[in-house]
Amino acid sequence: PDDGDLPFETAAGGLLIVRVRGRLMSRTEGVLASGGELAYEPAVKRVRGQVTSEPFGVDPRPMFLVSGKGHLVASPRGGVFTALTLDDDILYVREDLVFAFEECLSWEVGNVPGAAGSLPLVQFRGAGSVAVRSQKPLVGLKLGVTKTLYVDADVLAGWIGRVVPRVVEPA
Repeated sequence: PDDGDLPFETAAGGLLIVRVRGRLMSRTEGVLASGGELAYEPAVKRVRGQVTSEPFGVDPRPMFLVSGKGHLVASPRGGVFTALTLDDDILYVREDLVFAFEECLSWEVGNVPGAAGSLPLVQFRGAGSVAVRSQKPLVGLKLGVTKTLYVDADVLAGWIGRVVPRVVEPA
């Protein structure tokens, strides 16, 4: 796991290798092994650009600020890891799917409008990497500029770009 330059890498058996070279945010549930000199502190949410006292993630899946130099090896636990690299992008991901991300990204927690708090999201901006764990492989759909797309909220993982989502009731 020490060999490699990427912060997140999927490996044989669907494992996720998390390489810590400084600081990053990560969950620890499903971590099978770790090595190096790492320190962990509970992470708190950022909302509207402000750091809050509210924990980021809840038991048994809290998020931690991991610092030092080392690595984690995590099991997908029946799911699938996907490592994403942003290049000056805006990415929105359901909070429960976020497994780890680089601290160099700007980020904050919010909700899909109209969801009454039932679809919490994390917004990432900038250049860096994010690792997500989903129950099934992610599927990407390209949406035209003036087009509307209806997606079942239960399978929505997130989106990239300036999409304006809202929750609507089925007809």
